[in-house]
Amino acid sequence: MRGLLLSLLAATGCGLTLDLTPPVTDGGGGNPDGGFLDAGLDAIPPDARPCTTIEDCEGLVRMEPSTTCGDYRCEGGFCLANDLDGDGLGPGCDQPDCDDRNESIGSDALIACPGAPPGICGEEATLTCRDGSWAMRCEGIQLPRPEACNGRDDDCNGIDDDGLDRSEDTIGCPRTYSCVDGGWVISTPASTMEVCDDGIDNDCDGLVDGDDAECALERCIFVGNDDDPRLDFETLDEAINASSAVGNPVYCLMAGAEGGGCRPSLFPISRDIPPGSTILGNLRFRPDGTPDSCPTPRTTMLVSDGESTVRVNGPGSVVLSNLAVRYPPRGDAEAIRVTETLVVLNDVHVVATGLGAATSISTGIYVDGGGSILAVATAVSTYGILSTGIKASEGNVALLAGCSGGACSCSGTDGIHGRGNGMHALTVDSGTLVVESSAVCGSGAPALFVSQSSVFAAGSMFATASGDDIDAVEISCSPGIGVWFHDNDIFNEQVVSGSATGVWAYGGCAPLLTSNRIRGMTTGSATDVFGVTCDSTDCVLGQNDIVGVDRVAGAAGSVGIAVGLHCEGNDTANCRILSQNQIVGSLSPMVDTAIGVELSGSQAFVERNRVRGGCGGSNAEGMYIDSSDILGRANEIIGGACEDNTRMGEMKALVATGSVLDWVGNSMDAGVAASGDCNAVGAVIDGVPRLSLVRNNVFLGGMGCGYRVGADIDDRAMILLHNGFAFANDPLIFGGNTYSDPAALLADYPLWVGQVFGGADATAGFSDYPNTLAISRASPFAGAGRAPAGLDIDGNVRPLPPSIGAYEP
Repeated sequence: MRGLLLSLLAATGCGLTLDLTPPVTDGGGGNPDGGFLDAGLDAIPPDARPCTTIEDCEGLVRMEPSTTCGDYRCEGGFCLANDLDGDGLGPGCDQPDCDDRNESIGSDALIACPGAPPGICGEEATLTCRDGSWAMRCEGIQLPRPEACNGRDDDCNGIDDDGLDRSEDTIGCPRTYSCVDGGWVISTPASTMEVCDDGIDNDCDGLVDGDDAECALERCIFVGNDDDPRLDFETLDEAINASSAVGNPVYCLMAGAEGGGCRPSLFPISRDIPPGSTILGNLRFRPDGTPDSCPTPRTTMLVSDGESTVRVNGPGSVVLSNLAVRYPPRGDAEAIRVTETLVVLNDVHVVATGLGAATSISTGIYVDGGGSILAVATAVSTYGILSTGIKASEGNVALLAGCSGGACSCSGTDGIHGRGNGMHALTVDSGTLVVESSAVCGSGAPALFVSQSSVFAAGSMFATASGDDIDAVEISCSPGIGVWFHDNDIFNEQVVSGSATGVWAYGGCAPLLTSNRIRGMTTGSATDVFGVTCDSTDCVLGQNDIVGVDRVAGAAGSVGIAVGLHCEGNDTANCRILSQNQIVGSLSPMVDTAIGVELSGSQAFVERNRVRGGCGGSNAEGMYIDSSDILGRANEIIGGACEDNTRMGEMKALVATGSVLDWVGNSMDAGVAASGDCNAVGAVIDGVPRLSLVRNNVFLGGMGCGYRVGADIDDRAMILLHNGFAFANDPLIFGGNTYSDPAALLADYPLWVGQVFGGADATAGFSDYPNTLAISRASPFAGAGRAPAGLDIDGNVRPLPPSIGAYEP
């Protein structure tokens, strides 16, 4: 190992630290904030008296504060005042002064780095003075990172969370996505009354001018089957045939009854709806003859006994508002079919049934040939053995405001529903999908499948139930396709058998998942369960709450393996950024093996995550890393963490094999067990293919197990600096040798300075152990992560930060 380090130093020449931080300049004063290093030795007052000996300075009146060091000295041919700040230190005194113009700074000092870069690059940077001499460079400068919505200046340009805000017109009214106080906020402009014929969606309901019901009522062609002289036609087919030459006709379906009431009314249709048409339902006549909405919703229904109830074909747009569309009980057809056209659905309930043969397939809405639907406050209910809510092939789908009262649920008729093996509630292939405040619900099938499609989903629910081998959300996309899920609730429930995944992404694109709540399985039984799986895909995850198996009832061990996040990369794609997520493998004791985060073949930046393996009967691991290059900062990782902790077997916070680690400021704890018949290791690191840096971390061997080790690390290509280890028996096993104090470790590895061995009682130094690994000020690890004096040996541009562990006050 020493030979490896010497080879490394020889290869880098004299520039051992590669420190690119700006040096502190010398300007002739004594204040490092002003760039001065020499305590004022070259600051010669212009009226200084010349001298040859100290006797030539007698009689001078001292203007500076009084001192115990003698008022003056003769130096460089001039009489110079001693101890300018009167603290008894500095020029002319027995002890030096780091800053002779500041009495609060003595012969040793640590100050914020003068001229440090802004943001997190310089927030912990310091300049050290030892025995009156300032270091030439600051310690603690970090590299800029990609800006993330976290309330910090990640890219170190002086501005927190900059360059993240954007505006989009999601078909209708512009929406603004803003990063506010470290979190995403989605806002829309204040709505106003619709102004007809101005080309603007004034009331922000996604409908413009004549497409808006308020404007369309002025051009009604009244259709109804009552004996009412105010009606223009008895059937919708007659109305469409007679008015085909009318520009942008508006068909108003009247559910009239005597006395101005409303009653359910069926409107058969057997022909295509011409582009440019608007169909308004749920209407009645007021006593004065003007149209008005019925007090009960969806009293008018379009029905057909053909292959589809509503068919729209050709360029243009069609609006359906305030009605129901039903497909009758027969198979292999759709309630609504859209080709090339934009169809706007406003407060529409689509009911598709398929009660015929077992192979029959019913679809609520089918979009192809570049068609689009904009669905506002619209629901799709599908019934039968095999059914799909919405299917778009080379088409676009936008779902807005689909949750009643703003609360999304799959228990009622709201939302987009599908059921049956292999049938998705919503699928979009080679198109664009926008989902806001809507529920997408699968039964026996995935809720959402998108392939080669751009996606934005926010404030929505994606859930599946009663199935085996199911995924709530499945994403297949190539590089360059944008996918963003924000603030959604995604889960599988009532899993019967097989595997279950909350979000499965593959194909090489870079899905962005932020502030979502994701569950692989909430109830049931399965072989393998994953909260999120990123397979050869550049996933970016920030501020998500991810669980593999939630708190479910069941027999112990009825789930084989539960993983919160699984990332498996290849040469071109893998998980890239994991930031500020809370990730748990399992919260239920019914799981055999629980893993919080599993990274395989990945090159990832992992920062400030809280990761737990959770409940695992035979094995619980916080983070498993295989054949990966990982940059880890300030993560909190716990292996076994379970309310029922009697079944714990193997508990490990970190397992890294065949991987390269730049691992700084992390806290790792094997976990807590109720029985001593188990093994606990804070970290197992082996098979390191090339130089890895492990510094300023805390490794704990857990509580309750008979075998407890802080860390078990092989001796290949490792550098250890300023780490903390516990427990007393085997705090550190390195290269097969056991170390219980820093002196023994230094004897074998002289460059590995700063290790702290806290003993078995070190866990008492955590503020809320075992739920968090926040180091209290009473911990033996608190403040122990200081950089060694002199030059760094690790070749990194960032000197060691001063803290140790992930959460130190």
